[in-house]
Amino acid sequence: MSLLCGYFGHRDDGRLREMADHARHQGLSKIEHFHFKDLHIAYASDACSSKLAGIAHNEQTLIALAGMPHCSGCETPQGLLEKLTSDERDFSELLDSLTGSYVGIIIHRDCTYLLRDKSGRRTLFYHHKGDHFSFATETRILYKAAHFSPTLRPASLAQYLALSYVPSENTMLEGIHEMMSGSYYDAQTREQHRYFQPEYDQQIECDDWVGEFRKRFHESIERTRPREMDDFAVFLSGGIDSSIVTAALAEIYGADKVNTFGIHFGEHFPNELEHIRAVAAHTGVKCEEVEVNPKSFLPCLHEIVENLNDPIGDPVTMPNYLLAKHVATQGYSGVYNGEGGDPIFGGPKNMTMLLHHWYGSKNEQPENHREKAYLASYRRSYEEINHLLTPEWQRKISAENDLEAILSPMFQTAQPESFLKKLLLINMRQKGAHLILPKVERMLGAHGITPLSPLFDESLIQLCMQLPGEHILKNGIEKIILKQAFRGKLPDSIIDRPKSGMRVPVHYWMKGEMRRYAKKVLSKKRLNSTGIFDPKRVQQLLNYETNEGPGRYGIKLWMLLTFELWREKVFD
Repeated sequence: MSLLCGYFGHRDDGRLREMADHARHQGLSKIEHFHFKDLHIAYASDACSSKLAGIAHNEQTLIALAGMPHCSGCETPQGLLEKLTSDERDFSELLDSLTGSYVGIIIHRDCTYLLRDKSGRRTLFYHHKGDHFSFATETRILYKAAHFSPTLRPASLAQYLALSYVPSENTMLEGIHEMMSGSYYDAQTREQHRYFQPEYDQQIECDDWVGEFRKRFHESIERTRPREMDDFAVFLSGGIDSSIVTAALAEIYGADKVNTFGIHFGEHFPNELEHIRAVAAHTGVKCEEVEVNPKSFLPCLHEIVENLNDPIGDPVTMPNYLLAKHVATQGYSGVYNGEGGDPIFGGPKNMTMLLHHWYGSKNEQPENHREKAYLASYRRSYEEINHLLTPEWQRKISAENDLEAILSPMFQTAQPESFLKKLLLINMRQKGAHLILPKVERMLGAHGITPLSPLFDESLIQLCMQLPGEHILKNGIEKIILKQAFRGKLPDSIIDRPKSGMRVPVHYWMKGEMRRYAKKVLSKKRLNSTGIFDPKRVQQLLNYETNEGPGRYGIKLWMLLTFELWREKVFD
């Protein structure tokens, strides 16, 4: 995980060092300081950075990119600078030509732009108030080194409780904003603009959609491959997404070069080991199994939450962190994963939403019924918010403005026309770019490892938006094209199994091994001191005895734990 942070103003080397120091946990060996007019940057690449990553400038123009950017015909930052400045090339033309996973800052023609890659595989945040403008690849760099008092944003708290993450450009802290995927921030107008828009529902001639998917997927894997990487680590869950990444790597580079790592939670809990072993045996790759349990992660749970920056209430963050820690001891600087398959080619919420769209919307429904159904489909705490929050905090939140309104533009847009593709676009731009990819980036980055996510690629996003619907979902089965492309290359049991997801047994842990820990963190005294959550309701969750809603006590308690540990780090 590379570093890019900086600020505008008077040169202060101590401040720049302070910003960089908050990123040293990432295993960055050499952090460079760079000064251009009134811009001051701390920069560090990682072992997976592409040749195009770095800083180049002339008297008037600066380009600084971090991560794994690629550009046809350019191999160095200097070449990219020349491309931008030759023939007065337009800034938007340069953005169109960039691919890969990256964030950056460009100063050109007296304008300043922050940018995030087209699919959202890397993250970048900024704080811009008055004359103060700073940016960083992690939020804590900003609030720890920008010398302002962090303030909790009520709307973001509501979004976190409903979705387990904070979507769109806002973060949990007032004044700190996240770059949207495929967007740039214009520091002069103080607005974000989306520069990557797939061509929706465009009818293109293609005799072999499956072949086209395989071609683009293999190209994405090769683009994602770090230079000089000879053997490959893969997080293998046993699902279709990580399985096709494993099969493709074995096909392209040879099975003897692929080392997979799978997790389980102990013999008493459901696991995916049967499927993990089946994929490894079929493709001929090596596989190592790692057990994760409260004894292994509770001692470092504070550290896990701190590395998340904004709280993310998905319990999968914890196995991501521990598996990365294990793999880092074996010398890997990058790890392949299957992240992106769900938001791009279908996930478990789409069928629920389609059924609501086909049948529920024909009855008399409120105007925002789709938004409400989408929020409820996460099965987190959307319907629990008014029970969980104290009256004081309930008054700070509007479900209509803070929750439903963030989805309405995506449901009401004319393009794409297909409701299924509207859902996929929401999943890509919100869940994918603000939950799935950031979660993996931060958990792996904490151990100096770069996540390699070939499925979350802009060329595959474009393909998905042009695919006929029957290649995405048919007869209730999703990810049709992935399954068609790898039929015979993976066991039929993997191709034909329904989507299940990684079942982290927090429901059982909160009743057993984690109960004492949860009661301590969510104690009445502690909750009363902050005044955010109703201690009586939290106690009902701890006792597994609420009368309303679907229960799901484990995930709700995990989200509350994560938030409280994060709040303590930031505010206490």
